[in-house]
Amino acid sequence: MQAKNPEEGDFVVGRIKEIKNFGAFVSLDEYPQSKGLVHLREVAPGRIRSIRDYIRENQRVVGKVIGVDPQRNYVDLSLRNITKYQKNQTVKEWKDLKRARKLFESVAEAINKKEADCYKAFGNELIEKYGGLYSAFEAAVLGPEEFEKDFKGEWVKSFVEEAKQNIQIPSVTIKGDLSIVSHAPDGISKIKTLCKSLEKEEEDVKVSVRYVSAPVYRISVNALNYKIAEAELSEAIAKAKEQAKQVGTLDFKRRGK
Repeated sequence: MQAKNPEEGDFVVGRIKEIKNFGAFVSLDEYPQSKGLVHLREVAPGRIRSIRDYIRENQRVVGKVIGVDPQRNYVDLSLRNITKYQKNQTVKEWKDLKRARKLFESVAEAINKKEADCYKAFGNELIEKYGGLYSAFEAAVLGPEEFEKDFKGEWVKSFVEEAKQNIQIPSVTIKGDLSIVSHAPDGISKIKTLCKSLEKEEEDVKVSVRYVSAPVYRISVNALNYKIAEAELSEAIAKAKEQAKQVGTLDFKRRGK
């Protein structure tokens, strides 16, 4: 379940609702029951002559939680010393959450159930297991078979379908050039066989090889992250060099990311 208030140290997305001489009141998108407040000294570093030089009403901001009063649902925020990365990451997570809630609403409609009942039946369990709804939808895309083994119920099929249709997993691609030379009568055929043996397509990685111009063949690896991609590329090159001993000569040159 969504907590009533954020915790100290959290980064949150909010909107400036009202500006006073002593600070500004902020509504928090993820915590509608909370009342956010940015004191003047926490608006920006250094001396502030006019608070309106830094913020304006209805402005979307990212703030760091520096204090919480759970009894009154008051949340003290700071807009100071927040890095660009922290801002971008917080906004991304906020957008992901909004999107996940919409998708979850669609799942509830698909199985003709109330959204609140769906949270009780399986939503809270997904949040507990994956750390958030969006991560649960990502898991359903990355491993639908495993997801369907881990969970049972009429909702599972609709959940996986909604995830596949709407969630695109980010990926990375790295490339390199293979220079393969063979003087054997059937050298071209052997080179083609070698290149074909390097290709693979799995759920989280794809390795492809295409002809550029004699004697160059370009190998591309698409994966979820650079660590996986680099490991796959290293494995493919090692395999290519071993097979090339029976074909001719092989040189590899890495291309930029």
